[in-house]
Amino acid sequence: MTALLALAVVAARLAAAAPGDAVVAVLEDFDGPAESYYTDTGAGVGFAPSGTVALEAINAAGAFRGAGALRVAYEIAFGGVFGLAVWGKARNDSFWDLSNATHLSLRYRVEEPASLAGHGQARVVLGDGGACPGGAFACDPGPFGYGLSDYASTGHLVLDETSAEFRELRVELCGSASPFAPFLGLDRDGRRLDAATVQGWRLVVAIDSLAGVGRRMAGALVVDDLVAVRAAGAAPAPKDGPCPPPEATHSRPLDGVAFSRSAASVFRTFEFGLRHCAAHCAADPRCAYFLTDVRRNVEVHQYPACYLADALPPSEAIATADLEAPPGAVAAHWTLSASNRGGLCETCACDGAAADCRGAGLRTVPAVDRPGVATLDLSGNPDLAVIGPGALRDYEALEELALPAGAAYLWPDSLGPALRRVTVAPGPPPGPG
Repeated sequence: MTALLALAVVAARLAAAAPGDAVVAVLEDFDGPAESYYTDTGAGVGFAPSGTVALEAINAAGAFRGAGALRVAYEIAFGGVFGLAVWGKARNDSFWDLSNATHLSLRYRVEEPASLAGHGQARVVLGDGGACPGGAFACDPGPFGYGLSDYASTGHLVLDETSAEFRELRVELCGSASPFAPFLGLDRDGRRLDAATVQGWRLVVAIDSLAGVGRRMAGALVVDDLVAVRAAGAAPAPKDGPCPPPEATHSRPLDGVAFSRSAASVFRTFEFGLRHCAAHCAADPRCAYFLTDVRRNVEVHQYPACYLADALPPSEAIATADLEAPPGAVAAHWTLSASNRGGLCETCACDGAAADCRGAGLRTVPAVDRPGVATLDLSGNPDLAVIGPGALRDYEALEELALPAGAAYLWPDSLGPALRRVTVAPGPPPGPG
């Protein structure tokens, strides 16, 4: 599976709504004329337009309800704050009541992949109209629906892979100010999405911040059916209290150290939420580490984001005690996924109880794939700076370990239970930290 396809599978499941789903509400079937949707590329929030977005009502084979669908062609540029194309609808005198639903579902297919591979994503934004002074329908959504309280999906539709069949973007229907919520509250900290008072929706195609100022991206997708569903055997999220936590994933935090999110080893970002960071990393075979930043600054459109990296160079390290940020605001993690780490004897030369990884180009410790490894030589791997927590705990027979000269970070529980001798290869001292 290619890295791009793997990322697409994380963000979208193939085919229509899952068997047993009950439709609670149809927010949009996309059978109407293209003129019935508002569009925006930045002017609606007071910025220079990012580019153009063109909507076309079409007949689509495989359309779920009726034959209609909406084709969206976009050409946008990243202007330093954002680059986006938006289309949607808002009601002036009624709500969509989604309180009995468990998920929001969007059917789509990518017709023309984003021309900047790895930088194009799309998300759903729900507008809550129940929090305005004066009670129900006191919110004037405005021409672009921006007068509502916005909640952006933290599950992303990745725009790199074309698809002949419709796919599904499926997001749990719960929103709050927590960066780990399925829908991240953008404009009112501390509030909770009220699924009974949804007054608008919009779809957003965006270029991520790693693309670079001035870079342009074009592509096209087809959307069909934005619906709220109740999954079989599931209950809606409670109206009060936190959203359910993310599913457990195989990753560990690198306590005590953070790394610059502008590091050259960072190759992808997922902005507007952290719920799926570990899963995005595990799904991309290039990813060995990911960085999380929970900070937000609405004035400059900074929201929580995660960054995927294939290495963590010591020169980019920052002691968390030196950060001008609240504790835990910026963090680094490493993935325990065996497929990302690679098997020891697939990557290195194994001979009996010895594994020789010298010069293997390692950036993380390989996963043990055979019992009885007693000696392990990791020297000659200048990019292997981090020996993550638990990295060698599964090497139960390991007695002798040789580390590369650049190994800068080692945690107490990184090593195996039988280890009795550790050496470090000669060379220049590691970077700061």
